[in-house]
Amino acid sequence: MNGLDVLMARRLSRGARRLLIAWLGLAVTAMLISLVYALLLIFSRSGLSALPGDDAFHVALVSHVNFSLYVWFMSIAALIWNCVLADRRATRWPDWLALALAAGGGALLAVAPWLGAGAALMSDYLPVLDTPVFHAGLALFTLGVSLVALRMPWSAAVIRSRQGIAVIGGVARASALIHLLAMLTLVSCAMRLPAGLDPESRMRQLFWGAGHLLQLHHLLLLLFCWWLLSPLSTLSARAGERLAWLATALLALAFVGTLITLVPSLAVERSAAYTWIMEAGGTAGIAWALVGVRWRSTRDGGFVGVRGLAGLLFAAGCLAGFLIRRDDAMVPAHYHGIIGAVTLTYMYFVLRLLERLGYRSAATRGQGLQGLAYALGMLLMMAGLVMADVPRKMVESDMPAETHEIWGRALTGAGGCLALLGSLLFVMLVCRAFLAMASAEPVTLDEANGQVY
Repeated sequence: MNGLDVLMARRLSRGARRLLIAWLGLAVTAMLISLVYALLLIFSRSGLSALPGDDAFHVALVSHVNFSLYVWFMSIAALIWNCVLADRRATRWPDWLALALAAGGGALLAVAPWLGAGAALMSDYLPVLDTPVFHAGLALFTLGVSLVALRMPWSAAVIRSRQGIAVIGGVARASALIHLLAMLTLVSCAMRLPAGLDPESRMRQLFWGAGHLLQLHHLLLLLFCWWLLSPLSTLSARAGERLAWLATALLALAFVGTLITLVPSLAVERSAAYTWIMEAGGTAGIAWALVGVRWRSTRDGGFVGVRGLAGLLFAAGCLAGFLIRRDDAMVPAHYHGIIGAVTLTYMYFVLRLLERLGYRSAATRGQGLQGLAYALGMLLMMAGLVMADVPRKMVESDMPAETHEIWGRALTGAGGCLALLGSLLFVMLVCRAFLAMASAEPVTLDEANGQVY
C-alpha cells in the first residue's frame, strides 16, 4: 500500500472520476503534441519542415517547449489537485469550466503555428509566438489551471492511513498557493514593464520571476508524488511531517519572490535574489529526499526503479546547475535534468493513477523499458550538450571542428531520439490502458485488511 492507494480509496462519484480522466487525457494529449513538434523540430534542422514561415526551427521549438514543459506540467498539477479535491460527492460547474478553458487554450496553442507568421520570441522559461491566437491560448490555459488552484486553499482534505502516516492536503494546498503567487508575480510584472522594450525583452522580463516560482511549485509536486507513490514501509516515521515543513518553506520562498516583484525598491537585485530562491528551494528538496525516503528495494520494484532514475536525473541536473558559470550549454544541461526528473515522475504517477481508476493494465507491462529509455535518453542529451557546448536556442549549420564537439552533438541527437522514444512509449501505454477492458468501478480500500482492490 502507498499514499496514492489511501488517497484514492474513496468511492468517487461518476462525475469526479470522469473529471480526473479528462484532466489525465489533456495531460497525455499535451505530451503527444509535444512529440509531434519535436519531430518537426528535428525535420527543421534538416530543412524539411512543413511549418509555414521562414523560421520553422524556432516556431517548432516554441511549440515543443510550451507543450512538453508548460501544458503537460500544469495539466498534471491540476490532475493532482483534483485528486485531493475528489472527496466531494459530485463535481460542480466551476470544475468543468476550468477544464474547458484549459482544453480550449491548449487547442489554440496547438494550431497557432499553422495560422499565422508571428515571430518566435525565445524568452527564458516560456518562449512564445507573437500572435494573438497563441497569446489567447496561453491566457485561457493558464486561467483554467488557476481556477483549479483557487479551489485548493478551501479544501479540508486530510487523509490518514491506518499506519498513522498522513497524506496532508496542506502540501497540495501549498503547491496551489505557490502557483497563485507565480501568477500574481506575472500580472504585477506585466503592469510594471517599462515602455519601449522590444517584444523579446518584454517576454523575458515577464516570465523571469514567475518561472522561478513555478520551479518551486514543480519541485514540491515532484517530492509529493514520490511521497504518494512510496510504499509505506519505505517512508521514515516523520516523512509526512517533514514534507509539510518543506512545503511551508517553499511557500515562504515563493512569497519572498513575489515581494521582490511587488516592491519596486527590491527590483534592483531581482536576478540574484531569484537565483538564490531557486538554489535554496533545490537544496531543501534534496535534503528531504535524502532523509524522508529510505532508498531500498521493496515489493514495488517498478517504483523503486523509476524513483532511482528520476533521482539520478534530478541529481545530475542540480550538479549541472551548481557548475553554471556563464550562459553556455551547462544551462540547458541543468534544466533538462530537472525537467526530466519531474516528467519521469509525472509519467509514473499517471500510470499508477490509471490503475487506481480501474485501468489495471496501465503499468504492468513495458513501463520499466519506457522509464529506462526516457531517463537514459535525457542523461545522454545532458552529456552531449556539455561535450559539444551547443549554443542555447540556436540552430547551427556549420560542422564543428573539434572531435569532442562532433561526439557531443552525436550524443545529444541520440539521447534526444531515445527520450522521444520513451515519451512515445508512455503515450502508447496510456492509450493501451484506455483501449483495454477496464473495470467499471474505481479501486476501493478494504479497511479491515488494509488491502487495495
